[in-house]
Amino acid sequence: MKQAKFYFTSVSRLLCCLLLAALAVVSLIACRTMVPEQNLQPQTGGKQLLLLYQKTPCYGTCPAFDAHIYTDGTIIFKAWAHVPFTDTLASKLTPKELERLKRDLNHLPYQGWRTTYLSQRTDQPSTITTFYEAGREAKSVKHQEGGPEDLQLFQKKMDALLLGVISRSTAAKE
Repeated sequence: MKQAKFYFTSVSRLLCCLLLAALAVVSLIACRTMVPEQNLQPQTGGKQLLLLYQKTPCYGTCPAFDAHIYTDGTIIFKAWAHVPFTDTLASKLTPKELERLKRDLNHLPYQGWRTTYLSQRTDQPSTITTFYEAGREAKSVKHQEGGPEDLQLFQKKMDALLLGVISRSTAAKE
């Protein structure tokens, strides 16, 4: 009887371990699919990526989205949370906005920046800015707080620019 009990206990433990391992794998896969891709280089119609601008979620109502900005001014927004659209939104910068953005990018010393400027707070959303040169990733910077003043100023400009483009695009659809 002790052997049968031992066998049953061993099999139960093995099954529990296998079940936990399977749940862990499923959880990791599920979590991975929720994280915005940072190294993707979406190409549409031969256009090259100029900038990938991402806002990550927080525990509150922080806007979370990805904005793929191409050299011709096309923007593909992917909504994650707390933005005035769902799924994907395609839009375009005006020629003046695109010219100003390219000028700003040419004057930013982003190659000298660190790759991360993190906060000690757990509820701090991140802004991830990935710079592209000739369609290839040149530098990615994850920012939560602190960091160079020109990075913070650029992010404020990008937030205002993208908010304007989103407002214009969603108003046109109504």
